[in-house]
Amino acid sequence: MNKKIGLIVSMILFLVIALFSSPLTFAQSAGWAEVQISAYGTNLVEGDPVPETFSFTVVVPPSGSEITNTVYVLNEDTGENYTKTLAPGDIVVASYIGMSPQVSIINAAEPDHYIISYDGEATGVSINSTYIPEFSPILIVPMFIAATLLAIFYRRKRTSQNQPID
Repeated sequence: MNKKIGLIVSMILFLVIALFSSPLTFAQSAGWAEVQISAYGTNLVEGDPVPETFSFTVVVPPSGSEITNTVYVLNEDTGENYTKTLAPGDIVVASYIGMSPQVSIINAAEPDHYIISYDGEATGVSINSTYIPEFSPILIVPMFIAATLLAIFYRRKRTSQNQPID
């Protein structure tokens, strides 16, 4: 019996470590009420394959510029918000809502480089194909552990009730 409990605890610890080391990819289906992107990028692709999208690769902004290479998202209903500082080489994809978002794409001094500024709603924002999460892993892991422990407790209690009395 102790070996089974030890095995179950080991598996739970392994799952916790695996969940914390890999990004979760929950994404909001309703979209983000406010998205702000300030970035310096290259490889800009607008409207492909979906007309209301744009993507680019982040590069180091010129020295002395006010470009922050950040993405900020906010869900006004839940209050969830995230700010992510972009690193050179990150690939950002934004899918936006509506006819006229506040997208500003300016050609930079270097060829094929752009100053990208976005302010508006979005159905999704991904960085390196990982969606910015709606639920943080810090909430998911304790809920998973609690559910597992409840299942073990229930199974143990049920098993002890079914044993014949001598």
